[in-house]
Amino acid sequence: VKPITPGPPLNCTSVTSMENTTYGAYSLIISIAGSFNQTNLMEVEMMFAGQTKMGPCSVGCLKEPLCDGATCLVVYTGQSGRRALTILNVKNVNPAAASDRPILFSITIN
Repeated sequence: VKPITPGPPLNCTSVTSMENTTYGAYSLIISIAGSFNQTNLMEVEMMFAGQTKMGPCSVGCLKEPLCDGATCLVVYTGQSGRRALTILNVKNVNPAAASDRPILFSITIN
């Protein structure tokens, strides 16, 4: 995982983990600092090293994540006071091997 670029008004404190790895994929958990509730909407933009696709969020996303090439966008609500965004099945578009997982370069939260 490369450095994270936080954006105002909230900060991404860390990529907590990349779990549940499967062939060319993982689940991404991003901890979010700051004061927010389910009325706050956060755009979470992630930049990867190559073409990436994502499965659904576990909870709190308004719609499915949208990826265009190496950039993915999620609109997150912080539903139920959750301070972690979990995205399932983050995957390279055409993984070459089981260990060929997306490399995350930056995260911006607006």
